[in-house]
Amino acid sequence: MIVQNMHSTRSGRPVANQFIIRINRLTIFQSYTSIIAVTKWNMENILLDEKFHNYSVTTSKYLYQFLGMKRKGIDEMEKAGTLVYTDLNNGMLNPKDLSPDGHEQFIDLFKMNMDLIKTINNPVAVTK
Repeated sequence: MIVQNMHSTRSGRPVANQFIIRINRLTIFQSYTSIIAVTKWNMENILLDEKFHNYSVTTSKYLYQFLGMKRKGIDEMEKAGTLVYTDLNNGMLNPKDLSPDGHEQFIDLFKMNMDLIKTINNPVAVTK
């Protein structure tokens, strides 16, 4: 696991409380103690926390920096089905509560939500 502070685009200095976490092929954006976004290393599919993704101006600013896009890009990814809003901060995923092997929980969550994206992109007909 690699944890790095995000850097200010103006000064280039590390920014307190804004982190990029890399675990295996996942990249995670954390603001303070809340997970805001999870993606694969190539930003192909993105999970955003449904509650905290736009919690504050600062969170939004660094989320956009992390994703390399503005709100319009997020809306376009949502329409394309490559971005999903979900709960990234339920009890077992709170960074304060993670065990040393907690990255397995992130991987499980990411896999579960990628299955959700596949379902959204390829709906199955339901018959009665």
